[in-house]
Amino acid sequence: RADSRRAAGPIKTTPITLSSRQLMTSWQQLHGGAWQDQARLSSNAERVLDDLKQRGASFFHEIRQRTGLLAAQLEQALSELAAAGKLTSDGFTGLRALLTPDARKPSTKGSQGRSGRSRSRGYSVEDAGRWSLLYPPDAGPLNDEMTEELIMVYLQRWGVISRQIVSRESAAPSWRDLLTVLRRLELRGTLRGGRFIEGLGGEQFTLPENVAPLREQARKLRERDTSDWSSADYCSLAATDPVNHLALFLPEMKLARTSRNRVLYKNGVPVAVLDGARVKFLREIPAEHQWALEQLLRRQEINPRLRSYLANS
Repeated sequence: RADSRRAAGPIKTTPITLSSRQLMTSWQQLHGGAWQDQARLSSNAERVLDDLKQRGASFFHEIRQRTGLLAAQLEQALSELAAAGKLTSDGFTGLRALLTPDARKPSTKGSQGRSGRSRSRGYSVEDAGRWSLLYPPDAGPLNDEMTEELIMVYLQRWGVISRQIVSRESAAPSWRDLLTVLRRLELRGTLRGGRFIEGLGGEQFTLPENVAPLREQARKLRERDTSDWSSADYCSLAATDPVNHLALFLPEMKLARTSRNRVLYKNGVPVAVLDGARVKFLREIPAEHQWALEQLLRRQEINPRLRSYLANS
Protein backbone atom coordinates (compact mmCIF):
# COMPACT_ATOMS: atom_id res chain seq x y z
CA ARG A 1 0.00 0.00 0.00
CA ALA A 2 2.96 2.29 -0.56
CA ASP A 3 1.07 4.04 -3.36
CA SER A 4 -1.60 5.24 -0.92
CA ARG A 5 1.02 7.29 0.90
CA ARG A 6 2.94 8.50 -2.09
CA ALA A 7 4.44 11.97 -2.24
CA ALA A 8 2.25 14.68 -3.66
CA GLY A 9 3.31 16.45 -6.83
CA PRO A 10 3.72 20.23 -7.13
CA ILE A 11 0.59 22.35 -7.43
CA LYS A 12 -0.03 25.98 -8.40
CA THR A 13 0.57 27.20 -4.82
CA THR A 14 3.73 25.13 -4.24
CA PRO A 15 6.56 27.42 -3.02
CA ILE A 16 9.40 27.62 -5.54
CA THR A 17 12.98 28.72 -4.93
CA LEU A 18 15.34 29.78 -7.72
CA SER A 19 19.03 29.14 -7.13
CA SER A 20 22.18 29.42 -9.18
CA ARG A 21 24.07 26.20 -9.80
CA GLN A 22 27.17 27.77 -8.28
CA LEU A 23 25.50 28.20 -4.88
CA MET A 24 23.29 25.11 -4.90
CA THR A 25 25.66 23.07 -2.73
CA SER A 26 25.89 25.87 -0.16
CA TRP A 27 22.12 26.17 0.19
CA GLN A 28 21.75 22.41 0.47
CA GLN A 29 24.39 22.19 3.20
CA LEU A 30 22.76 25.03 5.16
CA HIS A 31 19.46 23.16 5.16
CA GLY A 32 21.14 19.91 6.16
CA GLY A 33 19.00 16.79 5.88
CA ALA A 34 15.81 18.86 5.58
CA TRP A 35 16.50 19.91 2.00
CA GLN A 36 14.79 16.83 0.61
CA ASP A 37 11.21 15.81 1.30
CA GLN A 38 11.08 12.51 3.17
CA ALA A 39 7.59 11.57 1.92
CA ARG A 40 7.23 8.00 0.80
CA LEU A 41 7.41 7.59 -2.96
CA SER A 42 5.11 5.51 -5.11
CA SER A 43 6.42 2.38 -6.81
CA ASN A 44 6.49 4.19 -10.17
CA ALA A 45 8.51 7.07 -8.71
CA GLU A 46 10.93 4.57 -7.16
CA ARG A 47 11.29 2.89 -10.56
CA VAL A 48 12.15 6.20 -12.23
CA LEU A 49 14.55 7.05 -9.39
CA ASP A 50 16.41 3.75 -9.84
CA ASP A 51 16.50 4.23 -13.62
CA LEU A 52 18.08 7.69 -13.37
CA LYS A 53 20.61 6.46 -10.81
CA GLN A 54 21.77 3.86 -13.34
CA ARG A 55 21.51 5.84 -16.60
CA GLY A 56 21.98 9.46 -15.52
CA ALA A 57 20.31 12.50 -17.10
CA SER A 58 17.73 11.38 -19.65
CA PHE A 59 14.93 12.69 -21.84
CA PHE A 60 11.30 11.87 -21.14
CA HIS A 61 10.96 9.37 -23.98
CA GLU A 62 14.18 7.58 -22.92
CA ILE A 63 12.93 7.12 -19.35
CA ARG A 64 9.57 5.95 -20.66
CA GLN A 65 11.13 3.34 -22.95
CA ARG A 66 13.38 1.95 -20.21
CA THR A 67 10.79 1.87 -17.42
CA GLY A 68 7.82 0.77 -19.51
CA LEU A 69 5.57 3.35 -17.85
CA LEU A 70 2.70 5.05 -19.61
CA ALA A 71 3.15 8.76 -20.31
CA ALA A 72 0.66 9.75 -17.60
CA GLN A 73 2.32 7.42 -15.08
CA LEU A 74 5.76 8.78 -15.87
CA GLU A 75 4.57 12.37 -15.58
CA GLN A 76 3.10 11.64 -12.14
CA ALA A 77 6.33 9.92 -11.07
CA LEU A 78 8.43 12.90 -12.20
CA SER A 79 6.03 15.19 -10.37
CA GLU A 80 6.50 13.26 -7.13
CA LEU A 81 10.28 13.27 -7.42
CA ALA A 82 10.38 17.00 -8.19
CA ALA A 83 8.14 17.80 -5.21
CA ALA A 84 10.39 15.68 -2.99
CA GLY A 85 13.45 17.66 -4.04
CA LYS A 86 15.09 14.70 -5.73
CA LEU A 87 14.80 15.75 -9.37
CA THR A 88 15.56 18.65 -11.68
CA SER A 89 15.35 19.36 -15.40
CA ASP A 90 17.32 21.43 -17.89
CA GLY A 91 14.89 24.36 -17.94
CA PHE A 92 11.60 25.75 -16.71
CA THR A 93 9.44 23.86 -19.21
CA GLY A 94 9.31 20.77 -17.02
CA LEU A 95 8.12 22.70 -13.99
CA ARG A 96 5.56 24.60 -16.06
CA ALA A 97 4.26 21.34 -17.46
CA LEU A 98 3.88 19.82 -14.00
CA LEU A 99 1.99 22.90 -12.78
CA THR A 100 -0.26 23.20 -15.84
CA PRO A 101 -3.84 22.01 -15.17
CA ASP A 102 -4.90 18.94 -17.17
CA ALA A 103 -7.47 21.00 -19.06
CA ARG A 104 -4.70 23.19 -20.50
CA LYS A 105 -2.21 20.48 -21.35
CA PRO A 106 -1.51 19.86 -25.05
CA SER A 107 -3.32 17.02 -26.71
CA THR A 108 -2.55 15.25 -29.96
CA LYS A 109 -6.31 15.00 -30.45
CA GLY A 110 -6.81 18.73 -30.10
CA SER A 111 -8.37 20.97 -32.70
CA GLN A 112 -6.38 21.88 -35.76
CA GLY A 113 -5.69 25.26 -37.21
CA ARG A 114 -5.86 26.24 -40.88
CA SER A 115 -2.35 24.97 -41.41
CA GLY A 116 -3.48 21.48 -40.43
CA ARG A 117 -1.26 21.47 -37.34
CA SER A 118 -2.64 20.61 -33.95
CA ARG A 119 -3.15 23.62 -31.73
CA SER A 120 -1.77 22.82 -28.30
CA ARG A 121 -2.03 24.95 -25.22
CA GLY A 122 0.17 25.03 -22.16
CA TYR A 123 3.44 23.14 -21.78
CA SER A 124 4.31 19.53 -22.46
CA VAL A 125 6.45 17.52 -20.06
CA GLU A 126 7.90 15.76 -23.11
CA ASP A 127 9.53 19.04 -24.17
CA ALA A 128 11.26 19.60 -20.83
CA GLY A 129 14.72 18.49 -21.89
CA ARG A 130 16.68 16.09 -19.72
CA TRP A 131 15.69 15.03 -16.22
CA SER A 132 18.44 14.38 -13.68
CA LEU A 133 18.75 13.61 -9.97
CA LEU A 134 19.70 16.01 -7.20
CA TYR A 135 22.08 14.40 -4.73
CA PRO A 136 22.40 15.20 -1.01
CA PRO A 137 25.29 17.55 -0.16
CA ASP A 138 28.28 16.63 1.97
CA ALA A 139 27.72 16.99 5.70
CA GLY A 140 29.49 19.69 7.69
CA PRO A 141 29.80 23.49 7.80
CA LEU A 142 30.57 25.69 4.81
CA ASN A 143 34.22 26.26 4.00
CA ASP A 144 35.62 29.82 3.81
CA GLU A 145 35.19 30.09 0.05
CA MET A 146 31.55 29.06 0.24
CA THR A 147 30.97 31.46 3.15
CA GLU A 148 32.45 34.35 1.16
CA GLU A 149 30.15 33.56 -1.78
CA LEU A 150 27.18 33.48 0.59
CA ILE A 151 28.17 36.85 2.09
CA MET A 152 28.18 38.40 -1.39
CA VAL A 153 24.67 37.03 -1.96
CA TYR A 154 23.54 38.60 1.32
CA LEU A 155 25.06 41.93 0.28
CA GLN A 156 23.28 41.82 -3.08
CA ARG A 157 20.05 41.07 -1.22
CA TRP A 158 20.26 43.56 1.66
CA GLY A 159 23.09 45.98 0.92
CA VAL A 160 24.19 45.82 4.57
CA ILE A 161 24.88 42.79 6.78
CA SER A 162 24.38 42.76 10.54
CA ARG A 163 23.63 40.12 13.14
CA GLN A 164 19.99 41.19 13.42
CA ILE A 165 19.43 41.03 9.67
CA VAL A 166 21.04 37.60 9.28
CA SER A 167 19.03 36.27 12.24
CA ARG A 168 15.89 36.48 10.09
CA GLU A 169 17.25 33.81 7.74
CA SER A 170 15.67 30.40 8.28
CA ALA A 171 18.96 28.71 7.37
CA ALA A 172 22.21 30.61 7.75
CA PRO A 173 25.69 30.04 9.20
CA SER A 174 26.15 31.10 12.81
CA TRP A 175 26.94 34.79 13.27
CA ARG A 176 30.28 33.82 14.83
CA ASP A 177 31.31 31.96 11.68
CA LEU A 178 30.12 34.80 9.45
CA LEU A 179 31.81 37.46 11.57
CA THR A 180 35.19 35.76 11.27
CA VAL A 181 35.00 35.87 7.48
CA LEU A 182 33.46 39.38 7.44
CA ARG A 183 36.34 40.80 9.47
CA ARG A 184 38.85 39.07 7.22
CA LEU A 185 37.17 40.62 4.15
CA GLU A 186 37.27 44.01 5.87
CA LEU A 187 41.02 43.71 6.50
CA ARG A 188 41.44 42.73 2.87
CA GLY A 189 39.58 45.86 1.77
CA THR A 190 36.75 43.92 0.15
CA LEU A 191 34.21 45.17 2.72
CA ARG A 192 33.78 48.20 4.96
CA GLY A 193 32.63 48.00 8.56
CA GLY A 194 30.69 50.69 10.42
CA ARG A 195 27.22 51.87 11.46
CA PHE A 196 25.14 52.33 8.33
CA ILE A 197 21.56 51.65 9.47
CA GLU A 198 20.21 53.53 12.46
CA GLY A 199 18.42 51.30 14.95
CA LEU A 200 20.53 48.20 14.31
CA GLY A 201 23.08 47.40 16.97
CA GLY A 202 26.40 45.63 16.63
CA GLU A 203 28.82 45.49 13.74
CA GLN A 204 27.57 46.21 10.23
CA PHE A 205 29.30 45.55 6.92
CA THR A 206 28.78 46.67 3.34
CA LEU A 207 30.68 47.02 0.07
CA PRO A 208 33.01 50.06 -0.20
CA GLU A 209 31.01 51.55 -3.07
CA ASN A 210 27.88 51.58 -0.89
CA VAL A 211 29.32 53.74 1.89
CA ALA A 212 29.09 57.15 0.20
CA PRO A 213 25.50 56.66 -1.12
CA LEU A 214 24.35 55.41 2.29
CA ARG A 215 25.81 58.43 4.08
CA GLU A 216 24.41 60.84 1.49
CA GLN A 217 20.94 59.32 1.79
CA ALA A 218 21.12 59.51 5.58
CA ARG A 219 22.09 63.19 5.37
CA LYS A 220 19.16 63.98 3.07
CA LEU A 221 16.70 62.20 5.35
CA ARG A 222 17.94 64.10 8.40
CA GLU A 223 17.37 67.40 6.60
CA ARG A 224 13.78 66.58 5.62
CA ASP A 225 10.81 67.99 7.49
CA THR A 226 9.12 65.01 9.16
CA SER A 227 5.77 66.82 9.09
CA ASP A 228 5.87 67.24 5.30
CA TRP A 229 3.67 64.51 3.80
CA SER A 230 3.29 65.93 0.30
CA SER A 231 6.90 65.95 -0.92
CA ALA A 232 8.24 63.01 1.11
CA ASP A 233 9.91 60.00 -0.52
CA TYR A 234 7.64 56.95 -0.36
CA CYS A 235 8.51 53.32 -0.99
CA SER A 236 5.95 50.50 -1.01
CA LEU A 237 7.44 47.04 -0.50
CA ALA A 238 5.91 43.58 -0.48
CA ALA A 239 6.11 41.95 2.93
CA THR A 240 8.17 39.22 1.25
CA ASP A 241 10.80 41.66 -0.06
CA PRO A 242 14.22 40.85 1.47
CA VAL A 243 14.91 44.54 2.22
CA ASN A 244 11.68 44.90 4.17
CA HIS A 245 12.93 44.98 7.78
CA LEU A 246 9.69 45.95 9.49
CA ALA A 247 10.07 43.17 12.07
CA LEU A 248 13.45 44.56 13.15
CA PHE A 249 12.24 48.10 13.80
CA LEU A 250 8.69 47.31 14.99
CA PRO A 251 8.82 43.78 16.44
CA GLU A 252 5.36 44.22 17.98
CA MET A 253 3.88 44.69 14.48
CA LYS A 254 3.01 41.20 13.21
CA LEU A 255 2.64 41.06 9.43
CA ALA A 256 2.56 37.76 7.56
CA ARG A 257 5.26 37.57 4.89
CA THR A 258 2.99 36.99 1.90
CA SER A 259 3.09 38.71 -1.48
CA ARG A 260 -0.30 40.37 -0.91
CA ASN A 261 0.80 42.14 2.26
CA ARG A 262 2.77 45.36 1.85
CA VAL A 263 4.62 48.00 3.87
CA LEU A 264 4.79 51.71 3.07
CA TYR A 265 7.92 53.63 4.07
CA LYS A 266 8.07 57.43 4.31
CA ASN A 267 11.63 58.75 4.17
CA GLY A 268 12.82 55.32 5.30
CA VAL A 269 10.37 55.06 8.22
CA PRO A 270 7.45 52.55 8.11
CA VAL A 271 4.13 54.44 8.30
CA ALA A 272 1.47 51.98 7.09
CA VAL A 273 0.90 48.34 6.17
CA LEU A 274 -1.55 46.50 3.95
CA ASP A 275 -2.58 43.41 5.91
CA GLY A 276 -4.78 41.35 3.62
CA ALA A 277 -7.39 43.83 2.42
CA ARG A 278 -7.05 46.14 5.41
CA VAL A 279 -4.76 49.19 5.67
CA LYS A 280 -3.25 49.88 9.10
CA PHE A 281 -1.48 53.15 9.87
CA LEU A 282 1.53 52.80 12.16
CA ARG A 283 1.59 56.45 13.24
CA GLU A 284 -0.71 59.43 13.23
CA ILE A 285 -1.31 60.62 9.66
CA PRO A 286 -3.25 63.75 8.67
CA ALA A 287 -6.71 62.82 7.37
CA GLU A 288 -6.16 64.63 4.07
CA HIS A 289 -3.20 62.35 3.22
CA GLN A 290 -4.61 58.98 4.30
CA TRP A 291 -6.41 58.17 1.03
CA ALA A 292 -3.30 58.91 -1.06
CA LEU A 293 -1.15 56.69 1.17
CA GLU A 294 -3.68 53.87 0.87
CA GLN A 295 -3.41 54.07 -2.92
CA LEU A 296 0.38 53.90 -2.72
CA LEU A 297 0.07 50.73 -0.65
CA ARG A 298 -2.43 49.02 -2.92
CA ARG A 299 -0.70 49.92 -6.19
CA GLN A 300 1.64 47.22 -7.48
CA GLU A 301 3.90 47.94 -10.43
CA ILE A 302 4.41 44.92 -12.70
CA ASN A 303 7.19 44.76 -15.25
CA PRO A 304 5.59 44.96 -18.75
CA ARG A 305 7.46 41.86 -19.92
CA LEU A 306 6.26 39.92 -16.87
CA ARG A 307 2.70 41.16 -17.41
CA SER A 308 2.81 39.92 -21.02
CA TYR A 309 4.19 36.54 -19.92
CA LEU A 310 1.52 36.10 -17.24
CA ALA A 311 -1.21 36.98 -19.74
CA ASN A 312 -0.08 34.21 -22.09
CA SER A 313 0.73 31.54 -19.51
